[in-house]
Amino acid sequence: MEPNLYHVSFSAFVREFKGQLLGPKLTEKIEILCDSSEEFNLKLFVEAIPHLKQQVIAKPDDVVEWTLKEAPDNEDNIDHFVIIFDSVSQCSYAPSGVDEGQLQSWQSKDGIHVYLHMYSLSIGNSALFCLVKKQLLTPTRTDRAGAASNQLEREMETHRHNYIGTDLNFQLWANHILSSEPHLQEAMAQQGPPIFLA
Repeated sequence: MEPNLYHVSFSAFVREFKGQLLGPKLTEKIEILCDSSEEFNLKLFVEAIPHLKQQVIAKPDDVVEWTLKEAPDNEDNIDHFVIIFDSVSQCSYAPSGVDEGQLQSWQSKDGIHVYLHMYSLSIGNSALFCLVKKQLLTPTRTDRAGAASNQLEREMETHRHNYIGTDLNFQLWANHILSSEPHLQEAMAQQGPPIFLA
């Protein structure tokens, strides 16, 4: 088997919004072995996807909303979430803009960073991310103290004629929904109970 033409090593950082200075650094470097820029994009997509969430789009008049896709589905969409930054030459690259010449120059270079933006690059600053948190991420059902409401638990009780269970099972079902990603909660409330309650 022939060795790969390119071996590129990156430090990876997870970001909530574009331009965020502090954020978690992945403990291990991303190592990509490839023979072409297309293979590089595919392998970068595979490394990035566990850290990405559903894409958010910012619209005028302080409106943010989820896209229809749950998560990026192929390496063509990764440009909406990932920036590659060469800290030595101070240049940023979209993954689709990386060619074989760039891969060659990165082989022995330290200071290459990959910024993985969880909700997409359209979240350009902390003020916009605060809007995302307020409009999309915080629980919509809260009580007067700001805690997640048990209103959902009461809604789950309406399924009592379809499912046999104790009050505790309906509480666990509601808690499971409220502790999941906010953009998935509405769909989860319409589905049946999770397997662990069966």
